[in-house]
Amino acid sequence: MITEERLRELAAVRGDPLVASLYLDIDGRRFPKLKDAEPHLEALLKTARERAERHDDPVDGLIDNLDRVAARFKDGFDRSNTRGLAFFVTGELFEVVELPRPVRNQVAVNKMPALRQVELLLATYEPLLVVLVDRQRTRLFRFELGELLDRSEVVDEVQQRVDGTDDGGLMASHVQSHADEVARRHFRHAAELVFKEQQDRPAKHVAIGGPTEAVAEFEEHLHNAVRERVVARIPVGAQAPEAEIREAALAIEEQIDRDEQAAAVARLSDAVGTDHRGVTGLDDTLHAVFEKRVDTLLVSYDLEAPGWRCTECDCLAMVGSTCPMCQGTMEHVDDVVVEAIDLSIVTGATVWVCENADLDVMGRIGAVLRF
Repeated sequence: MITEERLRELAAVRGDPLVASLYLDIDGRRFPKLKDAEPHLEALLKTARERAERHDDPVDGLIDNLDRVAARFKDGFDRSNTRGLAFFVTGELFEVVELPRPVRNQVAVNKMPALRQVELLLATYEPLLVVLVDRQRTRLFRFELGELLDRSEVVDEVQQRVDGTDDGGLMASHVQSHADEVARRHFRHAAELVFKEQQDRPAKHVAIGGPTEAVAEFEEHLHNAVRERVVARIPVGAQAPEAEIREAALAIEEQIDRDEQAAAVARLSDAVGTDHRGVTGLDDTLHAVFEKRVDTLLVSYDLEAPGWRCTECDCLAMVGSTCPMCQGTMEHVDDVVVEAIDLSIVTGATVWVCENADLDVMGRIGAVLRF
């Protein structure tokens, strides 16, 4: 999994003379077979070669390594937890990053890697803590970007429930009461463990799984700071294999993502319709991005558009070649949407890349404004 440390290392890479950055969506929901995404990769590689060959300095090493990208793709990837790929290539560097989230197909050839999509993933997807409980066992699993990073477990010996009988009902009742008390101690112990985990390494979201009765009793002992972060209760028991737990965690993260996207789009709709603190459509959104008024930028998943960027003031526009703001020279860019995303991140805005029909109706791009 990509980490903040590795991201910083990649950010320090400089081309010799160029770095090619390629992002490829291989999400199984859109591409049931990996080879279905191959034409998109071929198009990205073609564009990357063309841009590299325009450069004055020798780029033979870079071209050779771009050829290696196609060969590496044909070797295949485990898509059980990989839905996007990023390739960072120079004459010396050949880096493949497997991402557990879909990405927008993109190619950039510059002096340094184009890392905005990776940065966006790291900033958007918050850690998820999955807690599986029964009367004597509790297991904790920490997921980040869909990847299982850590696990822990607590087990308390609890006698199984006992059925009363006519000749031994009193003894059975005593044994049952003792077993229930030990189970309660286990739930308190487990709740303390979860609270400590949240204090040491807070997770934005918590999911709880296990038998309905055990989950209900366990939740009674949870600290309020933990309870308020519970987003799902799942039909996965404490004995479940890790593959099943991972699948459930991914489903939870995807639902959280859909819900948060829908909420962000709803905020945009309200901002546009009530207090005029929102804009939609590419032209108005680019203007707001340049003015650094964007609090939240929303972009439809596959939106791309050529445009222009001012070499003097970084103004973005759909038409050029004279800057409408400073009258400076503008340069053509293949995708002005990517430029808008980059500039928004730099200015501290939240960015959502969405698959949302309501956003599509509003022009496929928009922004909630700071002022």
